[in-house]
Amino acid sequence: MNFLLTQKEKIVYIQLKQFVPCPLHNVTLIIALILIGTAAILLELFLPGGIVGFIGALCLIAACIITFADYGFNAGLLVTLAILVTTCVAFYYWMKYFDHLPGMKRLILTQTSEKSQTADEKKSLLNQDGETLTDLGPSGKALIEGRKLDVIAESGFIDQGTPVVVIEANGSKIVVRPKT
Repeated sequence: MNFLLTQKEKIVYIQLKQFVPCPLHNVTLIIALILIGTAAILLELFLPGGIVGFIGALCLIAACIITFADYGFNAGLLVTLAILVTTCVAFYYWMKYFDHLPGMKRLILTQTSEKSQTADEKKSLLNQDGETLTDLGPSGKALIEGRKLDVIAESGFIDQGTPVVVIEANGSKIVVRPKT
């Protein structure tokens, strides 16, 4: 059919062909990438490690890029926004109903640690005597009030077995100095 057109008609035909993409070009690939990406991210929820989720995110990004390249800005933006909105909505419902799903209760920590100390317990350590269990250079272990605690030397190096006194207890930080 091209050979029956005049030179001017051939130029118009070529110019129109550039602006009208083939309707099914790479649609299958885009849909496959979106489905594979979504499945990989869902699989990541049950097989943590990051690799499967990263591959899923790459598939979704590739689907967006191919859509932009083949169908232009509007279609690419539409697919990107659809993926983002779907991801946000799915994340919202996942966070809201995760603990109600069958078998998920066993993945949620419900007990508190016996070793955790409150701020009041830490404050009660102020001016208490103890002994270093390891060399402090500047951090190590000390036995204070019969408890083995992680401590930090105020300055320098403190040898193992040295009597110490607690001078500061803030949050998870317990600072000691050699007893004089």
